[in-house]
Amino acid sequence: DWDNWVKSICEKNQWKAPRQSSPLIWRELIDRGGRGALVGDLDDFQEYAHCYYGSILNHFMTNTSALFRSIAEENAQQHIRDLELNEQHIKQTVNPYHICIIGADHPCAYGLFPDLRSSNLFPNRDICLRLTTHDPTKLSSLQAIAMEI
Repeated sequence: DWDNWVKSICEKNQWKAPRQSSPLIWRELIDRGGRGALVGDLDDFQEYAHCYYGSILNHFMTNTSALFRSIAEENAQQHIRDLELNEQHIKQTVNPYHICIIGADHPCAYGLFPDLRSSNLFPNRDICLRLTTHDPTKLSSLQAIAMEI
């Protein structure tokens, strides 16, 4: 598929196809019109860029790995800062009411949960419910209630 595409582009622009299957690189002067000029494959492009940019390119090529490491480190630090800022924002904007229900396994408490979730009781506020029981055998029923809520 790649070879057919390269062949069709080269025929369309009357270029001699490059000898390798590396990227096909050409330049176009879009502002002035005219057809594109074939630069060649990757090796030809590197030579073209070296002639055009000279010592700037040499400096870039010798310091590329250090540059990429520096960029990666900067990106990682920025990501950590973004996470910290997001966490601070959440802590500042979310300030729920903390409600602890002791004996939450009792049937009366089960009837209380829909009222606590109602927006009329605590308008525009989040709530954080803590359900406790004195009977360790009823912990699984509390977990089921918590999932319902």
